[in-house]
Amino acid sequence: MPENSLLTKLDGIRRKYETLQQQLSDPSLVQDMKRYITLNKEYAEIGPIIQVGEKYKNAIGNLASAKELLLTEKDEAMREYAKEKRLRNWKSRSGNGTEDQISADPG
Repeated sequence: MPENSLLTKLDGIRRKYETLQQQLSDPSLVQDMKRYITLNKEYAEIGPIIQVGEKYKNAIGNLASAKELLLTEKDEAMREYAKEKRLRNWKSRSGNGTEDQISADPG
């Protein structure tokens, strides 16, 4: 499944980011300015990926909970809320979804 593959990659990037944080917090690193600059540059480049990855993980979680609500909820108002939530999450993941595509794709 592509999402699992992407989530696996994001987890690897997160571990790298955390490793860089630890290395950058080492006081002895300032003695090697070239290495400090290299690590700091890499840390800065990975930061935005981490932020977007967290948004992506949240969207997947929200989508799953909305899907579950659609499958189990009997109250029509709650089902409509779940459809809207699912549509918003799908649009945030794809950037350009339509309601027809969401209704046609129950998965």
